[in-house]
Amino acid sequence: MTAEAQVQAETSYTPALVIFGKDDTGKPHASSFAQPDVGLATKAAALMGMRLLPVQTDDLRALAAMVPKGKVFASGKGFVPFVKADLFAKIEAIALANEAVAAPVIESSSDDSNASTTLAAHDEPAPSVVAMTPAVPQPTGWHDIQVGSIVLSAAVPGEMDWFECLVLSAEGEDQYKLRYCDWPSEPAFVHHVSKIGLLHPSRQPEPALDPEPTPPA
Repeated sequence: MTAEAQVQAETSYTPALVIFGKDDTGKPHASSFAQPDVGLATKAAALMGMRLLPVQTDDLRALAAMVPKGKVFASGKGFVPFVKADLFAKIEAIALANEAVAAPVIESSSDDSNASTTLAAHDEPAPSVVAMTPAVPQPTGWHDIQVGSIVLSAAVPGEMDWFECLVLSAEGEDQYKLRYCDWPSEPAFVHHVSKIGLLHPSRQPEPALDPEPTPPA
């Protein structure tokens, strides 16, 4: 995408849905999605046990403009960033006034081998992610990067959006295997140090999340 196309996409972005909720550690998350992504975002909310707030009024559009944009991955899950407590409180208050709904939960039918996906009401969201505390100090230079460091790297395959990533291993000279801190189930990827950024020393990153356990066969 060219810079001009990127600017046009940014200016034409109109939120149609906000999904929000708290993780197991009580940290608030929220993100907005445009109309073309509403279906996928609804399913992602179900997988993460979050709630849905359709954006249908001017007040809700003004609120949604303050919420970071989300992203749905190929796995069906979405990237829902952390938000500040005061913003989350506003979302909860408006959601209560507008009767925000609980996300549907995705259930698979076991009647045959080609199980179909259905949606059912889910009144008690229950995120299953678990926080993992970083084991090493944050790097102050690229030579300080080591396994367990949290760094910034661009979303693959594009390079427009940068997210916090956990360093999993060193892969050859100046290359590191990374995974998203907030979406540990997404595939890991290898980036050269030239495509890795460092957090400001004053920034205390949120702990990376552990991958969700694989359900028994």
